[in-house]
Amino acid sequence: MITATIQASQELFLNLSSIILALLDCHLQRYLALIIFVCFRYRPLADTFAQWLLDNAPATGFLTDSDNEGVPNGIENILGSNPNVFSSALTQISATTRSTTFLHALNPSIASNVTYSYQWSSDLKEWKASGQANTTGTTATIAAIGTGPVTVTTTIDSGPARKLFTRIAAAVN
Repeated sequence: MITATIQASQELFLNLSSIILALLDCHLQRYLALIIFVCFRYRPLADTFAQWLLDNAPATGFLTDSDNEGVPNGIENILGSNPNVFSSALTQISATTRSTTFLHALNPSIASNVTYSYQWSSDLKEWKASGQANTTGTTATIAAIGTGPVTVTTTIDSGPARKLFTRIAAAVN
């Protein structure tokens, strides 16, 4: 008996439970019959980040970037991407003198102990939540629209900032 499991989606696994080869001899004619029993079974999604890592072995760690593309595994969980395969996290990135916009995928089944938020900065050192002022007096608003893909736009509301950066921040509990 040969058993294999192939992931068809996050919820549905195709389980090739048995493959039987039978050689049939009928009136001096030989037939090769391949009988494949395919059984679909429901498998719950990874509930915690630890389970998600097990499901995505050999990936390890929340802050680790297993595929070395610059996106930590914790963010990969939020985006719904494979932590072992290089992928582009953000797409359609654009900017003006007062705003930045980008798109990203959003995992419909983020691990239950992972949270995320968006933060902005004018210097890549001091990160703030939407609506918070930084030490130079700049305030920016972050608007995230959609459930996947998500369009994130950050706009400077007031202050002297001449640069604007936005990031996705993640935490595991």
